[in-house]
Amino acid sequence: MEREFGTCWSCKGKKFSFDRVWAVGRYDGILKELIHKFKFQDREYLYRPLGELMARYLADTINQKIDLVTSVPMSKERLRERGYNQASLLAGVIARETGIMFKDKLLYRQRRTRPQYRLSSEERKENLRGAFTLIQKQDVREQTVLVVDDIFTTGATIEECALTLKRGGAKRVYALVLAHG
Repeated sequence: MEREFGTCWSCKGKKFSFDRVWAVGRYDGILKELIHKFKFQDREYLYRPLGELMARYLADTINQKIDLVTSVPMSKERLRERGYNQASLLAGVIARETGIMFKDKLLYRQRRTRPQYRLSSEERKENLRGAFTLIQKQDVREQTVLVVDDIFTTGATIEECALTLKRGGAKRVYALVLAHG
């Protein structure tokens, strides 16, 4: 596993299912403010400029062949509460701007999990264990998949998505997030 923003001390020496993850920036300052407004203050319209920022980062920085783009799925309950899946909106913009195929309903969150930001690293992993399932395995066989999310903290969410995709036959799983921290 290689991360463009370097390996944090808690990740050193650990084996991950994802092959690489990139972050547009650190989870602080204006980027943190924008993500909070987008996620928690009903500023859905921010998906377009944030998604375009991610698409530019992908086009300018990431020199990898990617077959399809997907996003981290939300539970039906959380989607109903928020009204939109922020990762899915970002992934849609990235796909449209780059011309990479978008598979919005590739992964399914089969159970509601507790919000990750309230949990320790070990609790995050346990919280997400078995939370995702692959809807159609033939969609990922021998494919390189880019998973989009908003924040990468411990990597538990991306790890569980990557594990599910690789079990379904994905060749490589990369991730692109707005921020790490």
